[in-house]
Amino acid sequence: MLNSPSINELMQQADSKYTLVIVAAKRARAAITANPALAATPGVNPVSEALKEIAAGELSWHKAEAPVVEEDAAEEVAAEIEAAEEVEEDACDE
Repeated sequence: MLNSPSINELMQQADSKYTLVIVAAKRARAAITANPALAATPGVNPVSEALKEIAAGELSWHKAEAPVVEEDAAEEVAAEIEAAEEVEEDACDE
């Protein structure tokens, strides 16, 4: 169980718990990729280490802006999904 850093300390560095989870997971994965032996080292948890780095302000990140989807594109995608569902239903009927 993670006692330190506390969730309150971590939330001072991020805008949401979701952000904390994503950043910590990506940092832990990067640490393991750089040093595969880290995953097998007893007493060392890469996720806990990543959370400690976040709490200490040692990691920085930025959020990508969500892409803007125009109405025409959204309608086109919806039509493609509907057509694929119809094909799937036809295949099940055969």
